[in-house]
Amino acid sequence: MRLFKTSPQNLLKITAVLIMCVCTFATTISCDEKKKEATTISLDGTYEFLEDNGVKVFIPNGFERISLATFTSFAKENKKNKQAQYTLRYINELKQKKGNVYIFLNKETGATVITNTMEFMSFNKEDAQQLLGMMTMNNDRVAEDTKLEYKKMTAKYNHMEGHDIFKSVYQVDDTSRKGKSWYNNSYIMTANGKTIYIQLASETDINYDPFVLKTKM
Repeated sequence: MRLFKTSPQNLLKITAVLIMCVCTFATTISCDEKKKEATTISLDGTYEFLEDNGVKVFIPNGFERISLATFTSFAKENKKNKQAQYTLRYINELKQKKGNVYIFLNKETGATVITNTMEFMSFNKEDAQQLLGMMTMNNDRVAEDTKLEYKKMTAKYNHMEGHDIFKSVYQVDDTSRKGKSWYNNSYIMTANGKTIYIQLASETDINYDPFVLKTKM
């Protein structure tokens, strides 16, 4: 019996991207679900064209598309901003994989939207459950000392408006700075023979689903 709708190799590729995000940012994973409601923001923004695969992503107003060099300079100028430091590390790791990375930065808040075009791979609800299990097993092995704690807020699969979407939201707590935390909203989307990864990192827990669902693939 075949376990995956997609091949095990492709499922591992999806998992690798999600695990890399978690392992880049955190050392302690809590699997307790939080029932806190995310903040809803006005669905105002503009479409940005991703030249690599023709996908159009809907980016909130206030975000500017920038180069890796520009974001590197921003991170260096804000050395105390751990969110920026670890986002930079994550981007550099994504750059080592197939596909292009696109960076959108809100300079006022420091929030970032990262998109990564990926090799097409289909998946379904059963695959997503195995994705989460594989992530959990790998996260248990993370042993780096970054003084950060990662708490899973949600992780789920949805088939919405023709898109297969795996979503995870984590709260990242900086234990070296009491009360300092941020949120990572990560999405793997596949539709029309294309796959894309989208991540929002922000100090506010934002419901980013409406923006993701406006993606044109």
